[in-house]
Amino acid sequence: MAKRWTKKEDQYIIDNYQSKTISVIAYKLNRTRNAVTVRAYHLKVRKSKRRDIQATSKNDYRRQLSKLRIQERIERRVCSKCSNKAVSKMYCQKCLDKMKKYNKQYYKRRRNSQQSGE
Repeated sequence: MAKRWTKKEDQYIIDNYQSKTISVIAYKLNRTRNAVTVRAYHLKVRKSKRRDIQATSKNDYRRQLSKLRIQERIERRVCSKCSNKAVSKMYCQKCLDKMKKYNKQYYKRRRNSQQSGE
């Protein structure tokens, strides 16, 4: 039979869920990670930074959320296109090479169309 949650345990989760990992909380409370996660969900406690966004409109919220996602990817150094390890701020070497190749072809076609149009 499952152990019941005490008010003291609930308060511990509310106080520490943002700052500590789920594993640490589970160890301290002598519970499983899944049990702590489910209990935090029932207590409406979240880890996400996205809840902290203060937006006046839906578009403003989307813009701020997009910036936050980009910042998180830069911090983790993950490519925005393929999720490989990033070399530059946003992209891995493979994706950078593809973009360079595409840009060369694009500008070459554009130059040719401008010359033929004159």
